[in-house]
Amino acid sequence: DRVRIAGGTTLVEAELPTPDDIVALAFDEVRLAAVGAPTVLVYLLEVLRLVRDSLDDGDHADAIRALTRQAALVAEVGERSDLPDADHERVRLAYEQRFG
Repeated sequence: DRVRIAGGTTLVEAELPTPDDIVALAFDEVRLAAVGAPTVLVYLLEVLRLVRDSLDDGDHADAIRALTRQAALVAEVGERSDLPDADHERVRLAYEQRFG
């Protein structure tokens, strides 16, 4: 928080979270917990796409970028997970269909 004095009054300005902060708070732990669960990763990609597609490009460009970055992290988890090749392919295809 930032404090400033204006006309004898002390004002406290709260710092608002960035779109990156909000997306990380909402999705990081789910993504990390979904390692080894390809179906959860695919559903997570779908949720990220639905949220992204609900936003207007001009007014929410930062949020769209944050959601897209999170989707790339989900895809990376799918690639690095100790999964059978077919499951790697499911996650890769889901990412490409929604964000590619």
